[in-house]
Amino acid sequence: MFGPNFTEDDNRVYAQFIRNVLRGEDIVMKSTGEQFRSWCYVVDCVSAILHILLKGEKGQAYNVADNESNISIKELAETIAEIGHQKVVIDLPTETEKLGFNVVKKSIFSTQKLEGLGWHTIEGSIKNNLKKTIDELSTRNKK
Repeated sequence: MFGPNFTEDDNRVYAQFIRNVLRGEDIVMKSTGEQFRSWCYVVDCVSAILHILLKGEKGQAYNVADNESNISIKELAETIAEIGHQKVVIDLPTETEKLGFNVVKKSIFSTQKLEGLGWHTIEGSIKNNLKKTIDELSTRNKK
């Protein structure tokens, strides 16, 4: 899940990348960014949860994600950098730095059960939602 409400010490990759562009900094990646992840804009996430509460089956588990937003970390970085008019720089990690990395290459959720309930995203593409997030944070920072 992503959106404009995260703290300064939030170390999720999207939050780090957005903080970089808001500071006018290039995004420095410590990997080649080949890992795939599922993302979902906060508004779509809330919509999905409400949909599950109204139409889901008791005792069932449902994954919440946006299938159109299953992208690599590199694609995420490039999209955020493009929105923020910055560059992506790859600075491969040392062996010691690698020890703290998540080794999972592909972590995407099947939303088949959720979609079977009739749910679909309402907020648009990941690029547009990242732009909304950056614009909101940029406006807050100016106040």
